[in-house]
This record gives sequence, structure tokens and C-alpha cells, in this order.
Amino acid sequence: MDPLLLVKAMRAIMPEITLNEFQSRLAIVSRSVSKQVMQYLLDNGIGRTSQNIYMFSNSDRIKLAILALKNGNDVELISKILTWRDFEVLTSEILNLSGYKTECNVRFNKPRRIEIDVVGTNNYSKLAILIDCKHWQRNDLKSTSSYAIKQIHR
Repeated sequence: MDPLLLVKAMRAIMPEITLNEFQSRLAIVSRSVSKQVMQYLLDNGIGRTSQNIYMFSNSDRIKLAILALKNGNDVELISKILTWRDFEVLTSEILNLSGYKTECNVRFNKPRRIEIDVVGTNNYSKLAILIDCKHWQRNDLKSTSSYAIKQIHR
């Protein structure tokens, strides 16, 4: 499957959609290609169909994001398509696939109130990873370093 078609599919899927609507949202002319993409999603456990209506859940968006990554798409490209909540779930799933147990939105009240978006622990390596998920518009080294320093102080 063409990796870029999977990116287009991420933008095209909705809770309920017909094949014609899917084809239109994919912005491709070929109905057969649209049908192949839809069948590829279904074959990979993404979505379900009933009487020519295709249905997708929020977890299907995450499954599709992971499938798109496995097919060679760039994580930055995929993350831009996701909502902040989807991005947190995707981060959690990537850690799970790497052998970590995860929890999302972990809150602490002492010494002051803070929330960590994703906490991953690996009992085998005895490592814990704390992740604050952000969709930053600027990704140059200076800006990223500045954001990281501010987060450490928080």
C-alpha cells in the first residue's frame, strides 16, 4: 500500500462514511483505488462495514496512524493530523509496542499540582519515561531547547 494513501485515509475517515464520500475525501479519481484502500484498512482491523456504510472509531484513527508509521510515513507528518488527545494515545501505543506499560494523564497534587501526559514503565529494564505531548509549530533546536528547559522548571 502506498504510504501517502494511508496519510490521506487518516484525513478521510469519519465515524460513518460511504465509499463515494471516502473517495471524495481522499481526493483521488479512481474508485478502484479508493476501494483498495478501504479494503486494506478493513483487512488490517481498522473500521467495519455494514450495508455499504463504513464506520470508524477513535481507536481506529490510532490503529491507522500506527499502520501508516509501519508503512514508512514520518511520525511528524502523522502527528500533525492527529488531535492532541489522539497524539497522547499514539504515544502510549508506541511505548506499549516497545514493551512499556503506560498510563495517560497522571496527576500529582504534591508538592504542587502537575499532570504528565504519558508515563511508561518497563519492569525488565527498570526504566520509566515521562512524556509531555505537545504539538509545537516551531521545531528548531533553539526553540525545542527553550521549551524543554521551561518544562523542567514546571
